[in-house]
Amino acid sequence: LEKYIWTLEDRINALELTELESFEKFCFLFWRNPKHLVLFMQGSLEYADAINRYLNNNFTQHLKISNEGSKPTIRLYPPPSTKDLDQGTNAFISYNGHQDDPNNSIVYFIQTAQRDDIKNLTLTFLTEYLFSLTLVPDLRNKKQIGYIVLGGLRVLTDTVGIHITVMSGSSGHNLETRINEYLSYLQLQVLNRFTEFDFRRILLEPFLNLLKQNSTKQFEGSAGPVDLLNEIVANVQNGDNYTLNNKQMRQHRKVRNKIAEGRLNFQEDHEMIDISFLQKLTLKKYLAFFESKISIYSAQRSKLSIMITSPMAEKEIASRKMFLQLEAFLKINGFAIKNEDLKKIVEHSKGNPILLVKNLFTYFRRRNEVFKLGTVVLQEILKIIGMNLKQRYGSILGFSSQDGEGQEIEKFWNNDTSPIVPLQELPEPNFFRKAAF
Repeated sequence: LEKYIWTLEDRINALELTELESFEKFCFLFWRNPKHLVLFMQGSLEYADAINRYLNNNFTQHLKISNEGSKPTIRLYPPPSTKDLDQGTNAFISYNGHQDDPNNSIVYFIQTAQRDDIKNLTLTFLTEYLFSLTLVPDLRNKKQIGYIVLGGLRVLTDTVGIHITVMSGSSGHNLETRINEYLSYLQLQVLNRFTEFDFRRILLEPFLNLLKQNSTKQFEGSAGPVDLLNEIVANVQNGDNYTLNNKQMRQHRKVRNKIAEGRLNFQEDHEMIDISFLQKLTLKKYLAFFESKISIYSAQRSKLSIMITSPMAEKEIASRKMFLQLEAFLKINGFAIKNEDLKKIVEHSKGNPILLVKNLFTYFRRRNEVFKLGTVVLQEILKIIGMNLKQRYGSILGFSSQDGEGQEIEKFWNNDTSPIVPLQELPEPNFFRKAAF
């Protein structure tokens, strides 16, 4: 959705098409034509003049232009921008993952507001808080739809929204269905059962207390970073990893991006929340927002999913995941085993859990370490095997992925949860870029 953000595949393809002649032409035009320099210095200005002179002498000659009376325009070019999703959008883009990655994943993004729409931005923050209470407990723990489940606020250059991100062994379409079920359950069985008193006691008052304590950072544990653009680092960097990613440098990137976006208030995202609006908020007003912007039953909702599918074969995926989990578990518990040996054991078991345990037992017996494979360790290994089978083949084999509490909510998740706007596949990741920009 960002105008000047290109996928790694796009950039590799462009690089492969580059020839010496076209690269020479680009370099000639680049050095010959006027260049724009924006030097952003933060903190001590001890080296500012030296850096400015160095760039002038070796690259831009911008000081010479200024001295000649033709003052250059100070601007960041080109300005970043975001594709504004149309109302009623319910689309997905399918994308192949890395050839050695056994995981499937989905990013389910619902656009809720423009960046300058403070009221809807405030309601989106409140929705993130609601997600922090329900998303991981329901989807990750009770429903067990994936190994990683994140959800919360997502800020783009011009728009904001809510995202749900899942990494799993299940297909992207299955994950899409489960997320729709969660949103339906949240609306029909949770929010619609709230009284005004419940709304203030369970949702609004605790959220206002968090804002007073300046504790909204805690959401990043269940939501991931709010602004992905602030996570992008320069292609060429000089320094150790700690220095380049410490709090000061991250803040520097954030301020730089705000200047690029023309947002010169330099507030933290949560500081833009309208507290007085929240204090007067009623359940009726919040439900109107949720039913219009978030609900799968809304014809006005704007939503886009990115489904990443592993190109590996089904058996390959199961084998690879089993290997990775067993490798981590055995190393943590002090079992020295070569990767090649463990890979052979997993491959020879062909997905048979009894054969896998037997082969592991035989391997460590040959090394006189079988005593270390006690009952507890074997139970943990069997649990890993069982979880893999349940994740990948649960519906086929008849596994129940819910505990008692999960089964209690299951009856509410089996209603018709088809979105009112049918799901539409878009042909490629650059669809919006070509259509909108």
